[in-house]
This record gives sequence, structure tokens and C-alpha cells, in this order.
Amino acid sequence: MKNFTPTLIFLLAAFCSNAQTYEQRKAQYLDSVQTNDYAAAIVLQAYLGDPISQAALDDIYDDFGVRSTIDFELVRLVRVLFLTDGTYDSQILAQMETLPFWTNYNDTLHNYWTENHMIMWMSCEWLLHESYGWEVDDHLKQRLLHYLNLKLDVGFYEFYSTTYLPLTVSGLMNLADFAQDQEIRQKAEAVTRKLLGMVLTISNSQGVIYPAAGRNYPRRYIDTHDNGISNMLYLTANLGPCPSRNSGRLNFLATSSLDFSEFEQQFISETDTLITFGHSVEEGLTRHDSLYYVDELMMQWSSGMYFHPYIAENTGQLLADSNFWGHVDFADLSILATFPVSQYEAISIELDEMTVSRADCGANVALFKNDETVLTSLQDYWKGKIGFQQWPIAANVGGTCVYTASGPVESDWTQRSSTNFNEHLPYVEQDGNVALVMYRPQEVSPILPFHNKDVALHWVDTAFSDVTESGNWIFGNRNENYIAVRRACVGEINGVRACETNAGQTWVFVVGNGQMYGSYSNFQNMVDQSIFSESWTSDINGDSTYTASITFDGNTIEYAWGPESPFTSVQEVQSNSLSVYPNPNNGSFSIQLPDANLQGGNLEVFDMMGNLVLSQRIIHQNKIDLDLESASDGMYLVRLASDQGVWTGRFLKQP
Repeated sequence: MKNFTPTLIFLLAAFCSNAQTYEQRKAQYLDSVQTNDYAAAIVLQAYLGDPISQAALDDIYDDFGVRSTIDFELVRLVRVLFLTDGTYDSQILAQMETLPFWTNYNDTLHNYWTENHMIMWMSCEWLLHESYGWEVDDHLKQRLLHYLNLKLDVGFYEFYSTTYLPLTVSGLMNLADFAQDQEIRQKAEAVTRKLLGMVLTISNSQGVIYPAAGRNYPRRYIDTHDNGISNMLYLTANLGPCPSRNSGRLNFLATSSLDFSEFEQQFISETDTLITFGHSVEEGLTRHDSLYYVDELMMQWSSGMYFHPYIAENTGQLLADSNFWGHVDFADLSILATFPVSQYEAISIELDEMTVSRADCGANVALFKNDETVLTSLQDYWKGKIGFQQWPIAANVGGTCVYTASGPVESDWTQRSSTNFNEHLPYVEQDGNVALVMYRPQEVSPILPFHNKDVALHWVDTAFSDVTESGNWIFGNRNENYIAVRRACVGEINGVRACETNAGQTWVFVVGNGQMYGSYSNFQNMVDQSIFSESWTSDINGDSTYTASITFDGNTIEYAWGPESPFTSVQEVQSNSLSVYPNPNNGSFSIQLPDANLQGGNLEVFDMMGNLVLSQRIIHQNKIDLDLESASDGMYLVRLASDQGVWTGRFLKQP
């Protein structure tokens, strides 16, 4: 443990106006927290040899057994254990002994399977095992090393998340500083350095990060430096100001003996590149197969697969076996609890507008950066489907963020859903400092709540010194950092620039600065000379294609968005949709069968409880009429199985 005396802190902090070393920045931060926000900084108190605030500890203990994210605090308590002389061991360990540290029967409170939660729980349990002799399950070391190797190999599923990655750092740093197993210790340090280097890549020259991301929250796109990652970049790369108050996750770096000063020399102010994360969904079926089957499924869940058709039955079986259906993470799909597990694959295919797009298994992120101006976007990422926490496009314009989002328009952007921030994801294609952003919502099941097709623009007028509008284009200038956005319409919803759509709409982003274009007026003139076009065409089958293009400064981005191919299960069983109409209705339905030459099959209808409502043999028919007027209201699943394939459909009976 390394302590700073108050005199040394004062002397080092005196250099704050000059170019600082890593140790000087660390000392400045420690001094800042002691001055402004020390009461809750238990990790820093432990590091500096001061008494730990008992009130702060008691506040944490009060959350044991009732807080779903108690692992956020466990990593802090573990660090206190290792930075102190044993004074607090008995009370902290007594509290920790009341908790489970991995998934178990009927635990509907804690999350062990997302990337950040997983490493926090595993790191705590491993360190308590090594240093305090805690008994652990036989698979802990294997899954912990698998996790670390996975991140070194393919990176992070929660890529560029300013919400989640700081939490991941806390679990990694405890291992990097305190693990006795040298392989775990060294790999944890390597993963930490990889993570910090990754976020350095997308930071602007002022240490501000507003990225396209795998998972994030809206509040992370408002405050310039108020997130754990930006604060870490101050310490490691000398970007941005010293935090003026306690930054909980920065404390894990600030109390470490590891030196991260190399990042100050690694910052690149200009780049135009494509960065790949993760692996394909199909690879997710084999990448983790060396693990115990529950751990394998947890790793698949950590990539967002959850109810993906490939593993839907496995998920359903584990949820049933563990009595997990009451867990908040599965609330929006709890309707599946009423169906037989054998039906899960078919149902998840029918609901692929949501079940498929939750996966963050692989992504290509386009990155353009020039000093304070950054544009990032996810390329062709689950277009048309329901979003989870993905952030498909973000422009960092000198420290203010501009982006589009789909779904109900709120005047306060932080009031939008943090779970499904985009009710339908766009197709994005970025070429350098220009991005084409197309929206074409996939049809959504009537049983799902995601039907709003509006698209809104997050744009803060007061953040710019100049705001100009020219037709559909809106321009902004912030300290010689420029942005132009071509809106799909000129209008507002709830006081926010936004557009309604029933079919599709396209937006365009162009960023730049004075170094690239000279004056703001010259940038505007160049954008005004750009050529935008969009069109709809239909083929002889009635399938429509939506095409849009933008030509700017001699370069063209164009995309033709045609009908999507039906989802095919991993077992290579043909599963297509049955057309049920009118849907919804009060009881009289017709089902269009896939092929009049069907040799024969069995058609079954299930209610919401998974009960078989109707079973009928089909031979050489192309349509069936159903009379369910006497049946209960609610959703029904219809399934047609034959030697030629499997077809499913869903319909809603309402009063």
C-alpha cells in the first residue's frame, strides 16, 4: 500500500497548472476528493490510512439482501479489506457471508450474467477464496480464466459503454492488484489495459466520450466529464480536468500500484477506421462449450443472446429449473413462462424483432476523429429490429452530443427507456465524417409494447454558438467544431425536433471543424451542395425496397433496403411465418397455409398458458378458418408441422 502525507499531496498538487506526471495527477485527485467529497470515499480512506467512515459502511450493509446491484459495493468492500490491516475484516466478512456469489435457485434479485456484473462477482469470490479460505464451486477458476481470455481475444460485449465499463474496471483491478494466482493477476491487468486503450481511442482531445455503444444509458450523453471512463482518462492520459469530487470507479486506479502512464503517449487525435468487436452469434454456440453447462449459458447471456432462437430452449429450461421468472431481467418476456419449453424456439423466431437483436455478439464500429470532433456508428447492426441498450450513432461536437433515437419522444431525454432506448434500430453506413442513417421499422407483434415509429434528434441549441437551418439541414458550430444533420422532416414532437413515419425515413450526419473546412460558412456551403435522394420501389411480388443516398464532397453513400430473409434456426429446420388475419380480432381468424401442395401436417393452437386449444390434421389445404369466439382473450400461438418444415404464427384475440 502506498500512502501520501498531506504535505506531499499539497506539494504535488501545486503542479496542477503544469504538465503533470501520472503520480502527480493521482496526488491531485486524492487531494481534490479529501477537500470536497471524502465521507463516502471508503476506498481512498483505506488507501490513505484514515479511519473508514462507519456511516458509509452501514449504508452499504443496509442494502445487503435488498439491492440488486450490491456487487457494485462488494468490489469496494473487497478493496478495503486488502488496503487495510485487518481492522474491518470481521464486520465486512460477516456481511458478505450472507450473500450468494453465483447463480442459484430462486435468486431473483441479483444479476450474475452481464459482462460487468460477472467480473465483479467472480473477482470478489476468487479473492475471498484465496485470502480468506472461502469455499467456492469447482468451476470458478475455469470460468474466471475463460472470461479473461475471452476479453483478450474478442474484446467486450458491452463495448464503449460509459455506463458499464467503469464497473468492469473495478472487478478487473481488484484481481490485477491482489490475486495470488499469477495467471489470473497478469491477465486481469492485460484486460484492464485493453479496456482503457479502447476507450482512449474514441475520446476527443478534451477527454470527452460520447460513443456509439453496445449498451449505454441516455444520461451518459449529457454530462461532459461526469462518467467514470472520462475520469479515468484524466488520470491515465492527462485528458480533461481533474475530477472535483469522489469518482468511485476511478478510485480503483488511484489506489493501485500499477502504472498506466503509457496512455498519455498513446492518444491519437486523428483517425478514420473500422473497429470490430466480439464474434458472430453462431460462434457463440461453440465458443463457451468447454464450460459447465450453466456457466456456458451465462456466457451466452452476457453476449445478450438470452432468448435468441439458438438458445431459447436452454434459457427457458434454466429459468424454470432455477425459478428465475420473477427476475427483473426477464420481466418483459415473462409471458413465455406460460408456454412449454419445447415451444420456445418457435416463439422466439416469431418474436425475432426483439429476441434476435438483443445479442451484442459482434459489431463493426466506424470511428472518425479529428481533435475535438468525433463521429461513431454501428454499421448495419440489427436494422429494423427493436433495440435494447444499443447506441447506433453519436456525434461528439467539441463536447456536446448529437444523435438520433427512435420511439416515444420525451422533452427530457433522460426519461426515455434505458432498456429499449430505440424501439427500432436504423441501418447506418458511415464513410469518414459522413453517415447515412436509415429507419425502416420491422413489423412488431401486437403483444409487444414497441410500436412507436417516431425518430427524434438530440440537439441542444444552447451548446452551440451558432445554429442555422436551411431546408431539412440544421447546422451547429461549437468552438470551431461543426455538425450538419439532414432531418427526415422539419417539425417537432413534444418540443423536440422529430419526425413521424409509417414506412421509413433517412437522416444524414456530417461533422467537421475549422482545421478541415476553414470557416463555419464554408462548411455550410459545402453541405448545401451535397445531393440527397430517397425512393421506394416494388417488385412483381409486391416486396418493396427503400433506397437512400447522400453525395458529399465527391463521395457517395447509398443503400437499398429490401425485404429481410426469414430467420432459420440453428438446427436447420425451416421455420416460416403463417399469415393469420384479421389480427387482432374478436374470435374469427383465417390462417393462410404456406403451400397448397403440402402433403400433410398437423396444425396446433396454444393459449398463453401453453394449453393445447385446437389440433387439426391438414391435407391439401391452403386456408383454415378458426372460430375462437368462446375462447379467452389473449395471445395464441399457432404451429404447423409437417415433413416439409415447421411454420408458426401468432394472433391476438380481443373483446
